[in-house]
Parts: sequence; structure tokens; C-alpha cells
Amino acid sequence: MEKHEVYAECHVDSLVDLYLGGAERYKLDTILDICASLYKRLDEDGQIEFKSAAKGFVRTYGFLGAILPYGNPEYPADDALVRLTATVTQGGTTYNAVFRVKVPALPPVVSFVPVTSIIGVPSTATAGTSLTLNGTVNPSNATNKAIVWSVQNAGSTGAIISGNALRATSAGTVTVRATITNGLTETREYSQPFSITVRSNYSTDRCNEGNESNGGGGAQVASTLSLTPTSTPTPDDDEEEITDEGVPLDVPTLTPPTCLPLNLSAEETEHGIRLMWTLCSHNDEYWIYRSTVSGENGEALSTRPLPADGGKYFDTGVEPNTTYYYTIFLNEHYPNFGETIEITTTDILDMPADDEEGEENVILMQIGNETMIVNNVVKRIDPGRDGTAPCLVNSRTLLPIRAIVEEMGGLVTWDEIEKRITLEVFNIELVLWLNSYEILVNGVPMEIDVAPQTINDRTMLPIRYVAENIGCRIGWIGSTQEIVVLFISS
Repeated sequence: MEKHEVYAECHVDSLVDLYLGGAERYKLDTILDICASLYKRLDEDGQIEFKSAAKGFVRTYGFLGAILPYGNPEYPADDALVRLTATVTQGGTTYNAVFRVKVPALPPVVSFVPVTSIIGVPSTATAGTSLTLNGTVNPSNATNKAIVWSVQNAGSTGAIISGNALRATSAGTVTVRATITNGLTETREYSQPFSITVRSNYSTDRCNEGNESNGGGGAQVASTLSLTPTSTPTPDDDEEEITDEGVPLDVPTLTPPTCLPLNLSAEETEHGIRLMWTLCSHNDEYWIYRSTVSGENGEALSTRPLPADGGKYFDTGVEPNTTYYYTIFLNEHYPNFGETIEITTTDILDMPADDEEGEENVILMQIGNETMIVNNVVKRIDPGRDGTAPCLVNSRTLLPIRAIVEEMGGLVTWDEIEKRITLEVFNIELVLWLNSYEILVNGVPMEIDVAPQTINDRTMLPIRYVAENIGCRIGWIGSTQEIVVLFISS
């Protein structure tokens, strides 16, 4: 029957779970209606073949149902005795004989449990020091959980992996990939990338020693950096201090910290430009400027410094077919060192309509990451609880929707009896049911192809269906498995 693709494994699993759980009939009908619509798409020969195969299955199931106890979804642990009666009629006389046949127990049928995410992977390393790579596989009962590590992009770090040990020779950012054989399906691997910041093994004291010497380690590091010396971000910093005689004072040259360069990168997406940089252990804030003229800082992209734990910025204020120059500065202790990157946008940008009034907000989330960045502020998705992170199920992104809806000023309610989730945001009401493919948008029924489900004791919803039905724009950055949610707040 499977070759006709009238149903998928998820349909069977959901129907059985709902039926054995005593769900109401309309929830079962939602799944059956989907399968019925797929059956009606078959041609006449296909429908006949499917019905014939289905009848054969029903007859076989009836026999199995007679020897297996009802209510036990697994085969019995013990061997079963089957009573057989043989009847022979000869010359008007009937002979009966009863036999008991011992049928060996079949092995339990174990359903395949796919991997949804890997969390807890280290995010920092030190050059010259081995780092043990490990992570927690979700869900905990996944069928296959053995992780194989590999280097996807070593960048400038010279990183290599032996077994689960990562070793880098230089500072920078390395992207590693965690792969689980047959983790996504019984025949497909699960794969997830992770960015690891490699920091120099020089201490802050070593950096200071270089600054105090006439040509020590600090000056040597500065000579190897690909930095763009620029004016300080604050207006007064590029003014010379003058003595009474009009002669400039000697100002000592500041050597950049050993964690530089920051490896600033820019990537165009359908909704804007995503900037990334390597976090600096000697720095607690960053300033980013944008200009359309080479060599000029242009305008600051935020009214306050960006926090040190972010390492990302999403710029929505760009136009198609335009060249931009982005410059990142460290804090006031290193005002004369910046890195600049150039990027030219194309016509793929999907910017908000001109008549949309209000402030545009950006939420950045990443598969397997327990934090999110909301308007450039890093927040935990599920404060006080570990393991809550976006995941992929059947190539669809599921995430704990409460975090996003509440950031939008909306309300999320849960009905334990009906297993129903209700979202109220922007004067729109969405109603979904756990393990159901039905969704109500302001009372209008619609269908989704991935049902809400419980992962790590949290209800996870398909983000694209939810976001687009409440007027948000949604984007996907495949290189880093990030989700971008943009919405207008009045």
C-alpha cells in the first residue's frame, strides 16, 4: 500500500496515538480526510490496487488480532499457544483432533524516533589547546544518537578534528558539523553546523606587556592584522590635543588586543543583511556603522553599543542593488581599530511595504540554540530551563512559540483537556491542536503539513505557518540554520 503514497508514517502514528488516547472523532477525521483526498488523486487502476491491498491487510490483521491481546501495542513477550482443530470425514464418520501449536513471540515493533536537534555544543576554544566536542541529542529517546564530528569551514584557524577532539592553531571562527548516521530517517543522516570562536592563547597581561614595550608582542600582532585604521566612533576622539605653544602632544600608539581580527562577515538574505563577527574576550561592547561611500563610517546602526555576547546584527534598512560598507569598532579602549566589509545587494530583497507604519522588529533564532536575539538583545528562549531550542522535523522548523508571541505583545493559552493552543496577537486568533494538522485562523479552518508536537516537555509549533498567518515576515539562512522573524509594532 505504501507505494501509492496515500498515507505517510506520521499519519499512521498520529492516528494511533489519538485513537488509543481517546481523542474525539473530529480529530481523527482530520487525518482521515487528508488520506482520503490523496486516495482520490489516484487513477482508477491505482485505486483498485490500493483497495485490494487494503483488504488483504484487514484479513491479516483480523488473524493477528485473534492471537494478540487487545490494548497492548507491542507483541506479547511470551510465546503464544494457538489451538488448531483438524476434522476428517470418511464414510459418514467425522473425526476431530485438537492440536496446540506453540508460536514463537515476534520481536517488539520499535518505532523509529528521529533526531530533532543537538544542543550544548561548546562555542569557544583556545588556539593551541584541544577542545573535546560533545552535545546533547534531542529527543533523549532518539533511535540513533552517535555523533560524528567534522570541520566544515576552518577559516583562518587551521582547525582539525581527530575523533571528537578539535584543535586550532590560530584565532578566528571555525564551523564544525555534527552528523548522526540515519538520524533524520531510517535511511537519511541528520546534520547540524556549529560556529566555534577560537581565541588566542595570549592572556590580557601578555597584551599589556606588548603595549608597554618598544616593539614587543603587541606590536608584532598589530603588524599581522588586516585592520582598517579609522577615526574613533565618538566625535571628539579624532581631535588632536594641542599644547599652549600649538605643538601636538605625543599620544602613545595603542596596540589592538590579541583577539583581533574580528572576521566581520556579511550575508544577504531576502529580508536584509546579516552581519557576524568573532567575539573578543577583551571587549564588552561593539559599534557598527554603515555607509554607501568607501572610507567613510557613515551612520551608527544602533543608539547604544551592541552587547558582547551577541556576535550578530541583522540590518533591514537596506535597498536593492546598492553597495554598502559596514565597519565594526571595539569599545572606547580601542577606538582607532575597526574592520570594514563591502557587500552589494541584489534585487532579491523583500522589504516591507511603504504604507506599513510602525517600528520593525527582528528576532533571530538558530536550530539547536537555546538563546535568541531580539532587536540585538540576547535572551534565553526558555528562562530557567535547559534544552528548549528550535528544531527541524520533516524539513519544517518547529520552535516554542510562546517566546516569540510574547515578544510581540501577544498571549498564548493552553487547554490541557483539549490539547489546544490558542494564540492572540495583532487582533488575530490562531487555534491549533497537539498532533493535529488542522488550524483555525480567526475561525477559518486551514490545513498544515506539520502538526504541533511536544518536545522536551514543551509544545513546539511550525513557525512559518504561525508567523505568516499573523502578518510577520519569515526568513531562513541556510548557511547557519537561522530563522529570521520580522514584524511591525505600532
